[in-house]
Amino acid sequence: IALLGKSWRNSVANWAATYLDDHTVAIVLGDHQPAPLVIGDTPSRDVPVHVLSRDPHLLAPFRAWGFADGMDPDRSGTVRRMSDFRGWFVETFSEPGRTVSTDGG
Repeated sequence: IALLGKSWRNSVANWAATYLDDHTVAIVLGDHQPAPLVIGDTPSRDVPVHVLSRDPHLLAPFRAWGFADGMDPDRSGTVRRMSDFRGWFVETFSEPGRTVSTDGG
């Protein structure tokens, strides 16, 4: 398990160093729940969300919404619903005063 974690961290770090510039935010969404091999005997419907950026101003809203620094989430932290993420993200990063549909339309 530790080797897989190190490989994931190295892969993400290499990708970010290659493709992200100083004004980019990348969001990596899990597409399914982690396997029991990874999370142990406490199954959950939660999926990981990782945010990558070199710009602390782009990361600030995520921290304010409860995201934590690092690759491994704080298991005692706030868990948000994926269905809430899109609306929050669009509202947070849209121009002030602009009306944005967050209902999928």
